[in-house]
Amino acid sequence: MVAKGPKLPTTGAVAIHDCTRLPYRSWCKWCVQGRGRGEQHRQGHESVIPHVGLDYFFIAKGGVGTREELAEEYNINPAGNEKLEGDRCKGNVVKAIIVRCRASKAVFAHSVPCRGAGEHDYVVNRVVGDIVWLGRTELALTGGNERSLQALIGRVMVVVRVKVQQGESLTMPKLSSDKPPADDSQPNGAAEVGVLLMRGLFRMLMLSLEHQIEKHIPIGHALVPWLVEHTAPLLNVKARGQDGFTSWARVRGRPFSRQPLCYAEQVLYKLPSEGPLSQPVGSMGARWLGGTFLG
Repeated sequence: MVAKGPKLPTTGAVAIHDCTRLPYRSWCKWCVQGRGRGEQHRQGHESVIPHVGLDYFFIAKGGVGTREELAEEYNINPAGNEKLEGDRCKGNVVKAIIVRCRASKAVFAHSVPCRGAGEHDYVVNRVVGDIVWLGRTELALTGGNERSLQALIGRVMVVVRVKVQQGESLTMPKLSSDKPPADDSQPNGAAEVGVLLMRGLFRMLMLSLEHQIEKHIPIGHALVPWLVEHTAPLLNVKARGQDGFTSWARVRGRPFSRQPLCYAEQVLYKLPSEGPLSQPVGSMGARWLGGTFLG
């Protein structure tokens, strides 16, 4: 890639960019390798009711992709589904769900243990938490025609209604479901864009981390699900749209003010001032302990 101008970033600017790898910079090797792509195409009009798209995606040895993008590798059919599920159980494939608001551009991603609602509504509660964070009074949930995804959306709507009736949150939105036609091949553009954004930044952060520790990180490593959770918030607080605002600023009405940390950075964290964890070794013990930042 040819630089647009001869001016190079300062050492300080490079150090700040290395922390989160956001926003995209053409002079950054990892940005180009992980997120470089052709010209963007922007079109469409926003609905009066904000749409939130949900979809599954997979992290495999070949990269991050949707189920359709894995179709050639796994020959998706009953036998292919069995092979895909087997690889997931062996740790060769990580299954995740993407949640993206088309209006605010906010994106969330979670590693999930199964399809559908999940045992004890684990997946449902993660999605509900994302919806509550958006703070909208009304939303329409959209997803593909996959049976497990539609079951998840239905269960999310039930849980939201229960929480509204229990008065747990004044900002809990009213939800509606916007199921696409059965013959629609691209029913969930918002989620597909979210997967595309996640793919580039996730790959970039993974490549950068492997370079720093000089080791390869296998798909089944415990760091991978944590990196999935970490990547989406980075997009929300660092990536700016054409309006100059981040997703965080559009939702919260103010910019993100905390200091971002590098993924897997070694840090000192302060113990709580009260409770059983405040003085684990007595009053003369350290008030700060060492740890690894995972998002």
